Amino acid sequence: MNDRTAEKEREIQKEQKPSFRHLLRLFLYVFRATKGISCIYLGLFVLLSFLRPLIAEIWGRYIFVVENAGNRVTEAALMLVLYWGISFAADLLESYLAPEGGGDFEQLDMVQANRQQELFKVHLLKKVNSVSPEYLEAPVMKDRMCQVFDFAGDSWNGINRKVMISGYVVVAKVISVLTIAAALYLYHPLLSILVLLAPLPTLYSVSLGEKLQFRFVKESTELQRETEYFEELLLSPAEKEIKTLGLHDFFYGKWRERADAYVIRQKKLIRNRALLQIVNSLFYNVAHVGGMVLAILLLAQGKLSLGAMSAVFAMTGTLITDSAQLIRAFGSFQAQKNRAAQFFDLMDLKEDETLESEKVSLHRAEAKGVKYRYLLTTRYTLNGVDFTLHPGEKVAFVGENGAGKSTFVKLLTGMLSPSEGTLLLNGKPTEELHPESRFDAQSVVVQDPTHYETFTLYENVFLGETHQRYEEKAIERALAFSGLSALENKLLGKYVGGTDLSGGQWQKLAIARAAYRNRDLIVLDEPTSNLDPLAETEIFEKYNSLAKDKTVIYVTHRISVARLADRIIVFKNGKIEEDGSFNELMQLKGEFARLYEVQSQWYDR
Repeated sequence: MNDRTAEKEREIQKEQKPSFRHLLRLFLYVFRATKGISCIYLGLFVLLSFLRPLIAEIWGRYIFVVENAGNRVTEAALMLVLYWGISFAADLLESYLAPEGGGDFEQLDMVQANRQQELFKVHLLKKVNSVSPEYLEAPVMKDRMCQVFDFAGDSWNGINRKVMISGYVVVAKVISVLTIAAALYLYHPLLSILVLLAPLPTLYSVSLGEKLQFRFVKESTELQRETEYFEELLLSPAEKEIKTLGLHDFFYGKWRERADAYVIRQKKLIRNRALLQIVNSLFYNVAHVGGMVLAILLLAQGKLSLGAMSAVFAMTGTLITDSAQLIRAFGSFQAQKNRAAQFFDLMDLKEDETLESEKVSLHRAEAKGVKYRYLLTTRYTLNGVDFTLHPGEKVAFVGENGAGKSTFVKLLTGMLSPSEGTLLLNGKPTEELHPESRFDAQSVVVQDPTHYETFTLYENVFLGETHQRYEEKAIERALAFSGLSALENKLLGKYVGGTDLSGGQWQKLAIARAAYRNRDLIVLDEPTSNLDPLAETEIFEKYNSLAKDKTVIYVTHRISVARLADRIIVFKNGKIEEDGSFNELMQLKGEFARLYEVQSQWYDR
């Protein structure tokens, strides 16, 4: 039988071979996303590329006029004023553009970077939301997303500076270099050839430096993530438990070990790139001096006037600078092809099929020979499950840890898709239903609910149904249902200056959110693990009374609570071991009865 998980594995493991087309595609992708500011920025770079050779030509003309002054003092003065005026404009413009990051004013590229990050991350977040949630189960996908988001947000080594600004510089400097080279060629062909060929070794060294940077990022992502995890652990509320267990030194050692390893790799990268920069500077200065010596020799031979030599000096310096910037920018640009390919590895992931979203209500769910294994693993968590869920049933899923209960719930709720077998909802295969339609048809409470801090208590409940009008009375009823009616409607989250809730209160808040959502299918995946048995029983009893004709699935480890359900499903080793009412399963004296006896001993002591 076709293993659908294998298809997803091939999809997430597929890596495109880096090529220059990925860079062009990425440049155009970002340019289209930020048309306005990108056009302004590119236009300013091109304008600057024309101003520098113009300044050199005006300076040469000024020297020529001064050399042959006579009665042309006014013309010389005008030339000087024009020279300083255009130079000031060029310097001001370069300070704003600051392609090398050394501008004196607030850099325009920071404005673009912030705007690009905002618009760019909109596309990234939409993409992440459009792919199957199952992809997020794979660590390789988490690493890829982390690297792509870092590339988008890094102000120094990210998309803005390394791709967009480098791309602008390439376009502008090509115009500048060709213009100046043509002018120098008219003075003497050797002048343009010398200064154009000399910086070429820079292309190789820059490309090599960027490859070293990419390899460092790719190989250090996991190490950096582990370092950040242990640092956050030592600074989080978990530090209280860490101190009481005497684990501070242990976790500090883990953090220090990884931080040191990361720093060693980073030092090696910085050292190698510094050596490459020294080589670049050497070639740059040799070419500059060579151009000046050649101009002096031509002057001595009478092939250049003093004014022409002054213009050549200025143009040579500008051409050397622009050639070096062009090659450096092109090297930096083309070296990003690995990261560009990595970006499109994410963006080209197959999305959930574009099906028409429609309002659905669960009438019947049926699993036929369903198997499931998590991405990039070989063991089947579910191994041939046959199950039918009827509308209005109150069903409890029980079993030991790892038996497959929560995995099967994820399949029913659309977070995962069967590796093999068929899962039908209302008689239709789940792949024919729009994911959003499935999500919209259910209320789900998980074991470890998200703590939505920076929101008030009432806003936290409202998150359960943001597509409808905010109804305070309905929110208050949901809070009363979950046992939180005594809490004040205040901002939540200790670290944002709000109220701190206990683990049990956060779980009750998630239950209130599900009650406010009010769907035909209610899934409670161990939502009361932080509550005492009496509170858990009360919650389930309330859901039974609230649900009435709704379908409810309980996932619980507390066997005593399962007796509240109409039907109990016992999972064992990835299969349904038993199926029946509480009394029927107790009479079987099988797995359920064994679990019940084991747990009842704790209460009989």
